[in-house]
Amino acid sequence: MDINSLMDDELLPALFSEESNELDDEEWVGALGRAYQNYLDGLNDEDFIINPLQMEKLAKSFKFFKKMAKEFGGKIEPLEISPKEQHGGFTIRIPQFTVRGNEIEEFCEVIKGLSALEFCPICDHPIEISTSISNVFVPKDEIK
Repeated sequence: MDINSLMDDELLPALFSEESNELDDEEWVGALGRAYQNYLDGLNDEDFIINPLQMEKLAKSFKFFKKMAKEFGGKIEPLEISPKEQHGGFTIRIPQFTVRGNEIEEFCEVIKGLSALEFCPICDHPIEISTSISNVFVPKDEIK
């Protein structure tokens, strides 16, 4: 199943119909989520393999943030992998985040490999830092 099969799903085309104008934002996003879940349900993890270049970026960023978590008394949340979702990432919770000296260059190299990086300060709690890297897994037929 490829991404174009999403258009065959009755939910997705309905999101772009005249009737969709009557949906509020929450209903529209919910319908989009159901269409995406239907797409994922049609895929099998076994049909995907690791993309070595992207997995290397994930490993490099994990190593860097694990070092930061240890240095500042934080922790990395358990990593769940779902190849059919194709991306990889993790979240760390850390009381503070400071990059100094040689770490600045390393940090810049790490973030260049990320597709997304989110810093989320939470009152009276550690900072959450979430990462995402696209295409850590790809369909088997895309890598020769």
